[in-house]
Amino acid sequence: MTRMNHEWQARVEAEFQSQDERLAAFYKSSEQTFSVDEEDNLYPILNSLTPVADQYEELEVFAEGAEKVLSRAVDRRLNRQVAMARPVRRETKEDQERFLREAYLVANLAHPNIMPVYGVGLDSNHIPFFTMELLSGESLELILKKLRSGDADCQRCYSLNQLMRIYLKVCDAIAYAHSRGVLHLDIKPGNIQVGPFGEVLVFDWGLAKVLSEKDSLRSGMPGELDGDLLNELPRAGTIRGSLGFMAPEQITEGAEVSEQTDIYALGALLYQLLTLRLPVEGGTDQAILRNTRAGAIIPPRRRGRGVFLPTGLCEVALKALALEPERRYAAVAGVKGDVDRYLAGHPTDAERAGVITRLVLFMKRHSHVAAVFTLSLMLISVVVIFNSSVIRREKAAAEVATLEARDNLEMYLQEHSEVLQLNSDLADAITLTMKSSGYRNTTLTLRIFERALSESMSPERYQEIMLQKGIIHFIRQEFQSANQCFDVAKGRLEPIGEIVSLSRKYGRIYPEDSDSMRRSDQQLADLINDYKVKNLSMNQIINYTYLHHIVRGAVGTPEDYMPLAQAMLEHLNSPLQSASLKLELTRNKNGRHLDLSGTPYSQYRLKLENAYNTNVLAPLSLYGLDISDTPIRSIEVLRGLEVSELRIAGLELSAHNFLFILRQSGIQTLVIDAGAFADVTMQKLHENFEVIEE
Repeated sequence: MTRMNHEWQARVEAEFQSQDERLAAFYKSSEQTFSVDEEDNLYPILNSLTPVADQYEELEVFAEGAEKVLSRAVDRRLNRQVAMARPVRRETKEDQERFLREAYLVANLAHPNIMPVYGVGLDSNHIPFFTMELLSGESLELILKKLRSGDADCQRCYSLNQLMRIYLKVCDAIAYAHSRGVLHLDIKPGNIQVGPFGEVLVFDWGLAKVLSEKDSLRSGMPGELDGDLLNELPRAGTIRGSLGFMAPEQITEGAEVSEQTDIYALGALLYQLLTLRLPVEGGTDQAILRNTRAGAIIPPRRRGRGVFLPTGLCEVALKALALEPERRYAAVAGVKGDVDRYLAGHPTDAERAGVITRLVLFMKRHSHVAAVFTLSLMLISVVVIFNSSVIRREKAAAEVATLEARDNLEMYLQEHSEVLQLNSDLADAITLTMKSSGYRNTTLTLRIFERALSESMSPERYQEIMLQKGIIHFIRQEFQSANQCFDVAKGRLEPIGEIVSLSRKYGRIYPEDSDSMRRSDQQLADLINDYKVKNLSMNQIINYTYLHHIVRGAVGTPEDYMPLAQAMLEHLNSPLQSASLKLELTRNKNGRHLDLSGTPYSQYRLKLENAYNTNVLAPLSLYGLDISDTPIRSIEVLRGLEVSELRIAGLELSAHNFLFILRQSGIQTLVIDAGAFADVTMQKLHENFEVIEE
């Protein structure tokens, strides 16, 4: 904490004590003496230390805060420079014990984004100290100060996306601490160090708390965190933390802190990265406290700093800053997942994006494809307009020629023949356009077909377009319209006979083609399960039928969608004999879990010409997925899927794009076979994920 916050706490504590004489008497009563055995129980860490003689050479003080003094020192044993921390308050054993508890807690939090503690001891004057990594770079607080001042070099180095990458590493550190049952309770820019080579370290865990329910898991084991030992000794009547970053429950008497308390601070940090200002303001410290308790958060868009603030990130910050803890994110993974989605060009869950927002983000993600598609539409429009103009001009000329003289009859017939040829060419162009772009945009394709069918053409060409139009209606699950087209196409139906049979069957089941009567997930699953005779062209029609169902937003809840997911897995993997599996979607406190272990499925994604890969498991919104002991040989099957916990025991995977795809899929916990990968790969896995070896 800064000296300003320390002074603020001192003022609040003085006010608190002056209001209640009994509390002051309680303070005085605490100044009692204890026996040796009682002191051993009260200060176990301090009493376990012995002086360290001549190991460290202290050089100079480089920072001093309200709780600690930091000095540069040399570790003579290892011949390296370290940062040495000493307590500011050192008069009593209670002060010294409180100081040491932070060192012992952080020493047991081994994470790339948490400041490592090297050692702890007593100096020759029996004053406790602990040593840490000597940081390079600068604090995030200093970076934000430079950005506020308009520092051009800092603005070039720290764009919004770069700040979000720093933020994600902070989220990783806090998520890891929560997994160990530890709350930081003082997350702020001044406690985050940014190195020159992308290092991000969270430090100053002086206010951290070990949640009691975590203490009993494996108490007494090395590396396990004992809340009774490590939680800070209480200071009656004080509010400890940093103004603007403390959650309402952190400054409310009798309220319990939880993981959502840190999530609030992460929301305040994200807010400050966006606006360079705190989410709550007030003329005095007490006014800021009142506004915090009231949830008086100023919308980020009203605090803009001269740059565009993305709606997605603003909504993430506001959700994390919700007044009631239960309205915030359930875990840090939710915050991190939303920021990851923003950086990947997807809408965040917090913003509940509409169709227009999703379309704009889609166009940004696929700018090259969008440009090609737009150019194709322009070319089609030019062809249609040009040919229509030619047709109208030629018809008019022919009519005038017929009226003027019968001598021009031969010329008219010739011109009419040319018109018919143009129409035929137009139909060919339309068919080619439809085949080259697939069945992705059914609405546009149907409009082109209607335009073509209004012109004169040969019966063969007419039947061909009606066949293709019938396929489009089938993809849209408009079976009555599809059957009418197939009736006209007649002898051209043999290559898609199975599709025609399905259309006839489901036309009897669903006698109306109403856009308001969208088919459910279960109804489409029934159709796909009825599809038996498979070949490449008909498989693609089924795939586009599924894709149209997804794109038009007809998917229900993950539980409703489960039968369709299984039907698509059977369809994509085409086993010789159906596995007759009954897959179930289960839920625990973290989220939904799907167990595919031992199943014959090795393909989860659609592969469509001129369309985008779609993972059929994505609508299940999975937290955990088990694909162990399956025939999967490449982790590519996870593309398009976001899952936090993945079990891949018993798989023989290729290393191609392995780490990249795992990170892209948002994996946090990875369960693998012991010794499944080379040492170099295992090291990288441990650096990026929580790895469990079975």
